[in-house]
Amino acid sequence: MSKSLVEFKRFLAMSATTMSEHEKKLANLILGRFDEIAAVGAAGGRRGKVLAKLIVDEGESTSPALEIAADEANANESEILRLTKVEVEHFRGFSEKHTFEFKTPYTFVYGPNGTGKSSLCEALEYGLLASIHEADSKRIPVSDYIRNATSRKSAKPVLYGDTVKEIGIQVKADPRSFEFCFIEKNRIDGFARVAANTPAAQQARLAALFGLEEFNTFATQFNENLDSYLDLAGKKGKDLADRAKGIAGHKAILEGLPEKAKAAETRGAALLAKYPECKGLEEIKAALIGPEGNGGKQKANNTEIGRLQNLKTVTDPGTDGILADADGLLRLIKEKAESEEFLNQFKDQLSLRDLYDAILGNRERFENKCPACSSELYRDGQLAVPVDPRRCEREERDGGNASY
Repeated sequence: MSKSLVEFKRFLAMSATTMSEHEKKLANLILGRFDEIAAVGAAGGRRGKVLAKLIVDEGESTSPALEIAADEANANESEILRLTKVEVEHFRGFSEKHTFEFKTPYTFVYGPNGTGKSSLCEALEYGLLASIHEADSKRIPVSDYIRNATSRKSAKPVLYGDTVKEIGIQVKADPRSFEFCFIEKNRIDGFARVAANTPAAQQARLAALFGLEEFNTFATQFNENLDSYLDLAGKKGKDLADRAKGIAGHKAILEGLPEKAKAAETRGAALLAKYPECKGLEEIKAALIGPEGNGGKQKANNTEIGRLQNLKTVTDPGTDGILADADGLLRLIKEKAESEEFLNQFKDQLSLRDLYDAILGNRERFENKCPACSSELYRDGQLAVPVDPRRCEREERDGGNASY
C-alpha cells in the first residue's frame, strides 16, 4: 500500500463524520481507482476528466458508506506505545547481527562517521514504515539499498515493542500507524528554514518533514472544480425538459377540447336535423355505413358511382356538325385577318392613278363597271366617281387635299 493511499485513508477516517453523502461517494470512487487517479496530474484537466468519467459511469451505483473509520479503529486496537529493541543483520553497514535495546524513554546514538548511525536510523525507518525515504528519493529498489556491501546479502530488521496489554511483541511495519513517528535528519534541516519560503514551498517542506511528499503531490494535483467536465444538467434533466415540452403540448390540446366539443355538438345537431328519421348519431352512423361498417348509403353511393363510371357517352351528330361549322367559321375569320394584314403591307404602295388607268385599260372587258367591286363608273357619259383620280393625285402632289 502506497504512502499516499495510507494518508488518504487516514484523512477520510478523520473527516468521515463531517462529509456529505455525495462526498463519501466521491471518496469511494477515488479509493476504488486510487492508483489510476494518482498517476494523472491536473495539467489540461486530465485528472478532472478522469473523475468526471468515473462519476458518470459509476456514480449512481457507488455506496455512500465509508469503511475507513472501522479499519482505522481496528488498526489502533494493538497500538505500539514504545520500541524496546531492534535486531539488524545484513542491513546497510551491518554485516553481522546486532541488537540495540531501548530501555529508557530517550536514547541518544553517537559515534564517528561510518560506525552505523545512519544505518541504525534507516533500520528503524524500514522496520516501522516498510520503506526508506532516501531510497525512494533516489529511485533505488529497497532490496538493493539495504544490501550489505561485505556479505552481499540483505535482510529486514526486526523491531520489538510494548503495547498496553503486551510486552516485547514483534512490531509489523505499518505506515498508517507509524508515519509520524519517524522524522529523518535531512527533513529537520529543511524544516528549520521553512519560514523563508513561499506558502507553496512551506507546504512542501512540511510535507517532507513528516514524509508526506508523495501524498502532498497527490492532494495538490486535483482540479479546482469539475463543472467544465460534467454535464450538470444531466440526462434526466434533459429528459424532464423534453417531457415538460410534451406535457405543454398535451395541455394545449386539453385546453382546446371544450371548443372542439362545442363544434362537435353543433355538427351533431346539424346531422340530426338532416336525418330526422334517426334518433341519434349512432343511428345516423348505421344508416350511412351500415351496422357493421360495410353497408348503408355509403355502399349504395359507391355502387352507383361505379355504375356511372362504366357508362359510355353517346355521340350527338347535330352537336358534331355545329362544332365543325364553328371551326370552319373560325378559320375564315383567321384567314380574313391574315389577308387584311397582308394587304395593309402594300397600302402605301397603291397609286390611284395607276388604278384608274388599269380600270380604263380594261373598259372593253368590264364595260362600265369597276373590276374590283362591280360598281358603276360612268352615268350618262359622265364619270360617276366623285373625284378625278388624276386631279386628286396632282393636288396631293401640289399640297392640296382631295378624297376619293
